[in-house]
Amino acid sequence: MTEPQDNQHGQIIFLNGTSSAGKTTLAQAIQEESQQPYLLAGIDSFFAMVPEKWGGGRAGPLSRDGFYYDESEIDHDGSPLTVIRYGGTGRRMLRAMHASIAALTVAGNNLIIDEMLLAPELLTDWLDTLAGLDVLFVGVHCPLAVLENRERERGRRSRPGLARGHLRAAHSHGHYDLEVDTSTAPAAELAKAVLTHRETGPAPTAFTALRQDPHH
Repeated sequence: MTEPQDNQHGQIIFLNGTSSAGKTTLAQAIQEESQQPYLLAGIDSFFAMVPEKWGGGRAGPLSRDGFYYDESEIDHDGSPLTVIRYGGTGRRMLRAMHASIAALTVAGNNLIIDEMLLAPELLTDWLDTLAGLDVLFVGVHCPLAVLENRERERGRRSRPGLARGHLRAAHSHGHYDLEVDTSTAPAAELAKAVLTHRETGPAPTAFTALRQDPHH
């Protein structure tokens, strides 16, 4: 892959997976292994911008309009499920995040998107916002037992039940250009595989297929 010129759009590596799947570690490894500069943006860096009263785990009426944890459900085996929900203000903020990432790419920057799709409508928004851009869609997976062990190791930096809560929904759309399991190899090795696919593999088709699939 050659570095984008001033009149060229950048390229996107879109990493999607549940909490504790290893997306950020993989993204940072891609930045380290790549011979071209990649900016890293996504859900964690976005949430760091949100005032605590509208997110960040603080309970209250404003968080219901922004972002909050829903811990009202349990899994089939009785395990707790934690799901991030959002209200009208949160939805507007998410749309703005998507648009800002698209603008960075249109300006000629390569981007790694570190994402956990919170709801199907957000994928639809990404498909619309990134239309016309070169997106490699990568599914980042990990066995549930490993996810929950990582969750425990992260302690207060993670919410119990969050990995399980978003595990199925994050990948419910089905289509990817490439899928990786972060429990099978070091991040640097997986990063090289992603970059090889990005640079010499077949042209990405997942976003095109998803746009044509009414059930994504």
